[in-house]
Amino acid sequence: MTTFQTANFGSQKAMRQALADFKAGSLEVVKIGYLAANEKLLAPVVQVDATRRPDLHDLARVHRSEGEFDTTTTWDFCIKHGATGLARLTVEVKRPIQTKFQVVFQLTRFYEYLTNLAKDFTFISIKFDNSNMEDVIAFVMDPQSLKEGLIFYLTGKVAFDRKGGSN
Repeated sequence: MTTFQTANFGSQKAMRQALADFKAGSLEVVKIGYLAANEKLLAPVVQVDATRRPDLHDLARVHRSEGEFDTTTTWDFCIKHGATGLARLTVEVKRPIQTKFQVVFQLTRFYEYLTNLAKDFTFISIKFDNSNMEDVIAFVMDPQSLKEGLIFYLTGKVAFDRKGGSN
């Protein structure tokens, strides 16, 4: 389910505080891009600053030794329509270890990348800090939820139902 935090913030100060609260504790995006998986396939990669989360550096080691993770990902949004907003990806790893982290994207800065992600991909790859490229971990995500948030950011309206049709 996609969740939207919207409000008439009343003042610039209230808006800044709501956005700060929304992204508190989240990992900051350092770089975005695509990794060539083969001649025809590109994989979206987001490098994040995980210096405050040393436990996340161990995820790549566990992934190499254990293989696939049992994860859940969700998107939620804090938006002031027509002005600014944030998209937040929450990744919860349930097995073989348990951890949770969030990555926040500024919509004004990463809108085009997120639009391509929602249109063309069902996964997102995360690279923690300056780790090796073989330590990139791909997580399945729901592109429909991301589309809903991006459309809401642009129009202020929910434009898709869960079946992908227009409302």
